[in-house]
Amino acid sequence: LIETSPDAILLADTNTNFIMVNQMAVRLYGYQNMGEMIGKTFLDHIPPEERPRLFEHFKNVEYF
Repeated sequence: LIETSPDAILLADTNTNFIMVNQMAVRLYGYQNMGEMIGKTFLDHIPPEERPRLFEHFKNVEYF
């Protein structure tokens, strides 16, 4: 299901490092293959000037 999904699906560990991505995520982020994304963090795709706003948003997220 993950590989055939028309949506980008990324799975990250608790340190925000990608541990699994599907082919649509590879295309969306402009990589050539999945291996190039594994080990990168989602912060690699957030401009530095936008990170404070992102962190502020995460403060308001409720976790189960």
